[in-house]
Amino acid sequence: TPSEGRGPFHFELGMAYFKKKKFADAKAQFENSLKRGYNPGPSQFFIGSMAFTAGDLDAASKAFEELLKSDNGELNVAALYYMGMIHFQNGSSSERRAETIHWPLTIGP
Repeated sequence: TPSEGRGPFHFELGMAYFKKKKFADAKAQFENSLKRGYNPGPSQFFIGSMAFTAGDLDAASKAFEELLKSDNGELNVAALYYMGMIHFQNGSSSERRAETIHWPLTIGP
């Protein structure tokens, strides 16, 4: 259907809204991009970072956890940073952090 090919449109519109600090509009467009399977990693990252900035740590955590389920390169590193900040702000103990963050990193050749 024609709406399936609109993922790039929604993502770019989300970026435009994000740059203009129209975060509610940006979030809606990134969610539309996600629904169409376009740029899921970056879309989750922007949704998470906007939620974090707004103080909605639960929504931010959910977005970053979704992002971390896939290899998104440097976005994974940034998401891990945000997850650390979320746990710090929530006053989580180091034992709880180890249980809740699913580290997608592997060690080896």
